[in-house]
Amino acid sequence: MVFFMRFRQRPLHAFGGLGLWLATPGMLILAWLLVQKLLGADIGGRPLLLAGVLLVLMGMQFIAVGLVGELLTRIYYESGGGQQYHAHEYGACAESQTPQGAGGKVPASQPAVRAAAST
Repeated sequence: MVFFMRFRQRPLHAFGGLGLWLATPGMLILAWLLVQKLLGADIGGRPLLLAGVLLVLMGMQFIAVGLVGELLTRIYYESGGGQQYHAHEYGACAESQTPQGAGGKVPASQPAVRAAAST
C-alpha cells in the first residue's frame, strides 16, 4: 500500500528506477563479454550472454512501462480538470487571502486555487 501511495502520481520514478537497476548490470555484463570477444574468446555458449541480454531487455521494458504510466497519469488528471498536485500556499500571498484566525496558513481542507478564484 505504501508503494501505491508514494508512486501513484509518478510511475516513471518507480518503474524507471527498477529498470535502471536491471539494465545497468546487464550492460556491464555485455560490455565485459564484448571485451572478451575482442580478445578472441568464444562467448556464444555462455549463459552469461543470455543473462546480460535479458537484463537489458527487462530494464528497457520497465522504463517503457514507466513512461506509458506517466503519460496515462498526466492525461487522466488533465482530462478531469483537477490538479495533479495538491499544494497549499503559505506566506505573504496566502495571508491576505485567508479568513481571520487562520494564522496565515491555508486550511488543509481548501486547495491552493484561491489565487485563481480571486482574479
